[in-house]
Amino acid sequence: MTEPRVYDPDEIELLLRAGRLALETESSTDGAERIVAYLARAFDTGPVQVAATPTSLTIALGPIGDQQVQVIRAKPGSLNLGGSSGLDEVVRKSLSGKLTAGEALDEVIALEQPQSARRRLLSVPAWGVAAAAITVLIGGRGFDAVLALLTDIVTGK
Repeated sequence: MTEPRVYDPDEIELLLRAGRLALETESSTDGAERIVAYLARAFDTGPVQVAATPTSLTIALGPIGDQQVQVIRAKPGSLNLGGSSGLDEVVRKSLSGKLTAGEALDEVIALEQPQSARRRLLSVPAWGVAAAAITVLIGGRGFDAVLALLTDIVTGK
């Protein structure tokens, strides 16, 4: 009798988290299944069977008859193009050998973070530029526009 294969915990967690993120950011279950299959191929995880529903992902690792099964729940949300495109990038880099399973997992975990934390870095300066533009539109001068920009950025509003 052969010893059961011991899977890398980072690989298993990566497959589960990436599949869940795909379900939560995309509209199709087959898209989530493909992402898991691509990542399993990228890290030579071995035989993998994937079954996705809109609210869960099941991954069976190993040969039929001696499989280890992992299940994770998903909470589909609104369309998240940033998460979806970020996940596609993780898959591309993994398939090309540019990421280890641990690095890919770190990137997926970062993509799982609430959008508000990532958006704030972009939205505060954007609102500052908008404030400066409105100041000019209502007759303000260059100094007034710069002051509006800086005030908005400093206060973070």
